[in-house]
Amino acid sequence: MCGIGGAINFKRSEISLETIQNIGSAIEHRGPDDFGFYFAAGGEKVLTREIKDGFDFNVAFLHRRLSILDLSERGWQPMQTLNKRYTITYNGEVYNYIELRDLLMAKGYQFQTETDTEVILYAYETWGVKCLEYFNGMFAFAIHDTVKNEVFLARDPFGIKPLYYAVNNNFFLFCSEIKGLVAETKVNKKINAAKLQEYLAYGWTNHSSETIYSDICEFPAAHYAIIPAAKSEAIKPKPYWSLENIEVRNISFQDAASRVEEIFYNNIKIHLRSDVEVGYTLSGGLDSSSVICIADKILPERKKHAFSYIPNYEEKSEKKWIDIVNAKVGSVPYFTEPSEATFISEIEKIIALQDEPFGGTSIYAQYKVFELVKENNIKVVLDGQGADEIFAGYIHYFSDRAMSILQKDGINAYIAFIRKIDPLLNVSKLRLILKGVAKILPWDMQKRLEKRYLSHTERFFETKAIDANDITFTAPNFGDNYLKASLYKRLKHVGLPWLLRYQDRNSMAFSIEGRVPFLTKDLTEFVFSLPEDYILTNDGYTKQLMREGLKSYLPQEILKRKDKIGFETPERKWIKNSSSWVSEILNSRNNSHFGLKINELKAEFTKVFTNKANYTEEHWRYLNFLRWAEINKATL
Repeated sequence: MCGIGGAINFKRSEISLETIQNIGSAIEHRGPDDFGFYFAAGGEKVLTREIKDGFDFNVAFLHRRLSILDLSERGWQPMQTLNKRYTITYNGEVYNYIELRDLLMAKGYQFQTETDTEVILYAYETWGVKCLEYFNGMFAFAIHDTVKNEVFLARDPFGIKPLYYAVNNNFFLFCSEIKGLVAETKVNKKINAAKLQEYLAYGWTNHSSETIYSDICEFPAAHYAIIPAAKSEAIKPKPYWSLENIEVRNISFQDAASRVEEIFYNNIKIHLRSDVEVGYTLSGGLDSSSVICIADKILPERKKHAFSYIPNYEEKSEKKWIDIVNAKVGSVPYFTEPSEATFISEIEKIIALQDEPFGGTSIYAQYKVFELVKENNIKVVLDGQGADEIFAGYIHYFSDRAMSILQKDGINAYIAFIRKIDPLLNVSKLRLILKGVAKILPWDMQKRLEKRYLSHTERFFETKAIDANDITFTAPNFGDNYLKASLYKRLKHVGLPWLLRYQDRNSMAFSIEGRVPFLTKDLTEFVFSLPEDYILTNDGYTKQLMREGLKSYLPQEILKRKDKIGFETPERKWIKNSSSWVSEILNSRNNSHFGLKINELKAEFTKVFTNKANYTEEHWRYLNFLRWAEINKATL
């Protein structure tokens, strides 16, 4: 796990040595253990820790190291093959590197390190682009081929590890974080108006290659690109993995649950590979509990450190569930309880480190968990992120499943499903029916209804840069499988991408590697190959595959849980008690630059503070954006 960056000078000396140094400094938190640089100009190639003045380059790489595998000097990056043809800068972990190394050694390769970095290098030398099909992990990397003078860029299938770039006719820049790219003054901080309004109106971020900055793109997950270093060309990332055309298996539910157990057990086993101590984030829910309980079976003798968030209000606390799991595995528990007193000062740090605006203050609770991990000297943690998106763990999936039943089995089966939904889920059956029925209306009517639903969020825009009719998401054709279509949308566009961004920035702020063993190709492909009623059963039971497959590992109390809380913070209370902070934001001189009706926005917050209007997520988005824009000196 590290921070990476680099540049291609299409026009010599367009990007300076100072810029490369500044990019590295901007992401130092991602890799405080070591650093290195690579410069190539013609036939000259230099690996160095010290940048010397006057050196001209065509291709430059930088690397900030967080030492996890092979802690010795041999693991230093950028790393080269022995013949010096290929050089890599790499962020992430390829968990099956031991198996791949054995495969490559059988082909005659001899390895100089115990790192997965060297495995990636020789896998690329052996298989080229097809090496990506072999990797089980999270990664973003660049490889320079000096013979062809081209740079190979790739990002993992789910986008767990970040990668951003800026390009024009004179240069190409890439980095793990946006803050590294804007360290170069030639990269404009002008805001993408359409992306801004999508965030303010919908709360969406990270759902396309565009970012909130017009000059900066996010490299898409499950894609690669080959960039000639000699001349400027349009960057055209190409996909190497998708969930299209996965045939439904003829398999019993019991056999499917057993296969889920087998895949996930192996996922945990290889995700535990580390030369430093591993910890766990634990909420007491099914997902994070599954991770630590299986880890206990694999390494029963190893001490387990469990880090948890506890809100300071009893009705949202999951401590009783956390205590059950900690008792089951004998883990060492650690708790953080964020307070209103520290919220304002620390939320501004988070606004700065996240690079783009975000959806709510639950991110603060996650930040405090990783702070707790850092305080206890743990460098790697396993987390339950991704299970909800694969196994349909959110309430909104019920309307999708209901429509699949209606289309396939008819109205009687549909009504039976609606009636069986458990009261503990707190689902409005009428709302579920209306949301479901809307999915079978003509597309233009669906968009008009969505636009009407969202129209209240447009009342603070001076001019509109978006229209509900223009917003689309590319997706495979799942036919009448509405649930799978919704799962795909959540995995690829609306939901998981921004959750992964939050987790990456929060963990790396404290130089901690966050691993997410649910997010693997084999597990996701397997679940997508199953009938929908295995994923969300006809009696309205979520994650039944997990509950059945992992029942031998988990406490019964956790297996039977149906409620879901997560990192919920008392956001409404905190904001209403922070009127001076809100006033400072709304009265800033910078507000006039963003095309918003500031006076109407001020009046709206007055209503919130005098209890004449309810506080909603929309209010947070405006505060978050305006403070973000001021911190980052962004302009429209």
